[in-house]
Amino acid sequence: MSLGVFVRRHVMGSQLAIDIGTCNTIVYVSGRGVIVEEPSVILVDRLTRRTISAGQAAFDLLGREPAGLEAISPVREGAVADWDACKSLVSFLLQRSGRHLHLPHATAIACVSSGATEVERRALSAAVEAGAHRRVALLDQPWAAALGAGLAGTERDSGGGVVDIGGGTTEIGLVAAGSVVRERALRLGGNAMDYAVLHEVKSHLGLTIGERTAERLKRTVGLEGTSTDMVEVAGVDPRGLGLRVEHIATERVSSALEPAVTAVIEAVRDVLADMPADLAEVIEKGTVWLSGGVSQMKGLAARLEKEIGLRTKLAPDPMRCVVRGATQLLEDGSARRRLRAA
Repeated sequence: MSLGVFVRRHVMGSQLAIDIGTCNTIVYVSGRGVIVEEPSVILVDRLTRRTISAGQAAFDLLGREPAGLEAISPVREGAVADWDACKSLVSFLLQRSGRHLHLPHATAIACVSSGATEVERRALSAAVEAGAHRRVALLDQPWAAALGAGLAGTERDSGGGVVDIGGGTTEIGLVAAGSVVRERALRLGGNAMDYAVLHEVKSHLGLTIGERTAERLKRTVGLEGTSTDMVEVAGVDPRGLGLRVEHIATERVSSALEPAVTAVIEAVRDVLADMPADLAEVIEKGTVWLSGGVSQMKGLAARLEKEIGLRTKLAPDPMRCVVRGATQLLEDGSARRRLRAA
């Protein structure tokens, strides 16, 4: 379905945009702004399966849950892995923000990976509908990211691209003549990079670190590590010797990230190689915008620009780029008019 058809069928009257990512969930209400921006985690009672908490409160207990409780991440690699947990996440977060949601007969736009199967799309739609108690229309993430970056629906002689790297997926879209002309989803994102750093520290130092420590190393070191700069890491000695603090060269962190970064670059190259020849000049003159939680990793934008030969920049407010694009379909009448023509 073209985005113009999508707008005509679903958008008019919609008031809620939801981006349920592998790591974070963001909810935007038309006219009110972001009302929810919290981790995509719920805490349930193991026996009754009743939801105890969700969002930041549940995330704070991830990996350290009290006896009888379990922390669950409902979305993995951009798809619903636990339908009941996904429904509970949406329901719990919206109920907690219920004073903002007096929206009779409202529909919702939910962002979905462009690589999601029909089964995965139905699962996400049904979970959000059950949790939000309203009809749901799905919008592919490359479209939403392009809107959020100011690309989709623009002048006919302009174009560029978007690379949205979240916790579980990477979404790539090429934009020309006001439309996303090519898109691709890679089931790889920030979580895989965190695990690579975790594995490198364990292999090199014999030290088990937590996922949060690995994420911090990914974010603060990124691709700019050297053989001389050292960073301190604290973890558990797997031999039963308790807590241990070590130092590791930042170069090793960057090296651990390299396979995942290379996979993203190769995916972008594949999409560029598949672009329509008539639009190559339009796209070449544009900008590739980076968004998502991983987009701010040190050295990533410069590396991507060097490898693909196109100007690459960090999108404004990159963490909210996707949901911000979806909300343009709620609030920006001029964007809707331009998109109808796309």
